[in-house]
Amino acid sequence: MSYQLTTLAVVLTLPGALCIWANRYTGAFAVNCGANDGIFYLKSEYGEYHDDRRWDIRCRPTPISGPQSCEWTGFVNTWTEPKFMFRCPSGGFIASIYGLYSSSKYDRQWKIGCCIKTGARLGECYRTLKINGRGGVMEYELSAGKVITGFGGTFDNIFKRDREYKLEVCDMVLDE
Repeated sequence: MSYQLTTLAVVLTLPGALCIWANRYTGAFAVNCGANDGIFYLKSEYGEYHDDRRWDIRCRPTPISGPQSCEWTGFVNTWTEPKFMFRCPSGGFIASIYGLYSSSKYDRQWKIGCCIKTGARLGECYRTLKINGRGGVMEYELSAGKVITGFGGTFDNIFKRDREYKLEVCDMVLDE
């Protein structure tokens, strides 16, 4: 099933500049990058009063231009699932994300929009270490030439009711 991404929230400001939060604490949100774009920057703050995070997620053009086909997943995790790691199938990269919060579970479920770029493939990949501490600030920016291909987290329902997140990151190279 292919689709064209509809832009609900595209933020093209520079990292480190004023945050533009995609959500209020406990609010659902979606960030859909435009055609030829992928997510490259994530910033998040934890609000202890709400037991939730607010998110600033930004898009930029992918390292290789050209047509891409995209598809949304269903939810990639269950409420309070201790650990999950989702990877886009078929050499895809993350171009959209949807987060839904449950105030009774103190957790988020995630849907991911994965895209496959015509004329490109994934090169060398790595998994990050955790990009935030529980209850801490997260700020992660991709290096040039890379795309995010995986997203996951480990949930703690005892101390902070928060997740520590990790990413899978790959080079995007010409498919020769």
